[in-house]
Amino acid sequence: MNAHFALSLPRTEAGRLGPLRLWSALEVCEAGEAIWLRAARLDDEQWDFCRRLPGADRYEVLGDGQLLPAGALVPRGYLPEGPWAPLAEWQPLELPAAAASLAAPPRIALRLTPVHEPRAASWLLTSLAEWCEYVEMAPQARLARWSFAADSTGRVVVRGAPLPPLRGVQYVEESGIAAPAGWHWSPPVEAAIVRDVFGLELGDSALWFANGSWQKIPAGDWVRATRSAARLTLEEQRRGP
Repeated sequence: MNAHFALSLPRTEAGRLGPLRLWSALEVCEAGEAIWLRAARLDDEQWDFCRRLPGADRYEVLGDGQLLPAGALVPRGYLPEGPWAPLAEWQPLELPAAAASLAAPPRIALRLTPVHEPRAASWLLTSLAEWCEYVEMAPQARLARWSFAADSTGRVVVRGAPLPPLRGVQYVEESGIAAPAGWHWSPPVEAAIVRDVFGLELGDSALWFANGSWQKIPAGDWVRATRSAARLTLEEQRRGP
């Protein structure tokens, strides 16, 4: 592999790599007390996920295999020679029985609470009918800003900034967790922890309603905002299951 990205993290954190197993472009290597990942490229969401891994060190891989730490100007060391294996096929070493029998830490009880700090909204929950009507009239330059995901009840989530001028509830999104504007989760833990509590896989999102319920939006449900996509979605919704 002609790798351009690499990451190392302590072997004890190997269990956090589960959400990345669905991305076949990643390869893994065990070297001492570290687990290494390498890839030819990462998109923004994958890079953000890797950035939030506890204890992770991120590198750019230079042409000769030297490692340039993120934000640094001077290389430091070389990428391990391997052997490397696809992450989807790799299994970390099992914990010894004594460690495996330890009780799991308690899960965090999260809730939404009002906040006064203004934050820009980039998601809008509105009706599919109003969204499709707007799409028919909106200039293509505006449509290019947005993508959308619809459900079977006639609701649609539009994401992108600035948002379309439609009635609905605006949401502030952070690492795939969208809370209503004017609300935030408590305790104020990192979004990565919220994703873990919700059991979200890489690419999935969550729409968190003010009443405390939430709805998962799989990565594959998002569609680029085009007139044809909106028409097809509305037709499918009207036909029903």
